[in-house]
Amino acid sequence: MIRFIYCTLLLASLAGCAATGANTSGNFSDAPAPVQQQLADAAVRQLVLLYPPGSTRFKLQQATSDPFGQPLAAGLRASGYALEDFKPASDAQAAAAAPAPAATPSSASGVPLGYVLDQAAGPGLYRIGLLVGSQTLTRVYQAHEGQLVPAGAWVRKE
Repeated sequence: MIRFIYCTLLLASLAGCAATGANTSGNFSDAPAPVQQQLADAAVRQLVLLYPPGSTRFKLQQATSDPFGQPLAAGLRASGYALEDFKPASDAQAAAAAPAPAATPSSASGVPLGYVLDQAAGPGLYRIGLLVGSQTLTRVYQAHEGQLVPAGAWVRKE
């Protein structure tokens, strides 16, 4: 069993190294919605441990319209985080061209937050990758009969 977990973690980390494009964030999993809800809850719990709610503002780097992104955004807001929604490049360019009122310091700041949810080497193995600023937090989970079990520890890459 331990050998299986080590092999799974190795394959999951190698899969993360292979994704090096501009659009490497998003939900690439076909996990059922209840499993994705549990994965989002686990991601929120880890962010609460590392970044203090109430004094951290996250700036989403992608749309959160998928079954993982929606509960992630809702869970972050419910935990006390300020969350700036994703604005596509065309909206951001139009806003930059229009004269804007003076911005407050808090509106210009925010920790960039993105995510990757994909399936690891085998069925029922899912990898969460949280892209927080210049750091990456990753963990593999195994789903069995609708329940999630961590298949390793959170890995933090700075």
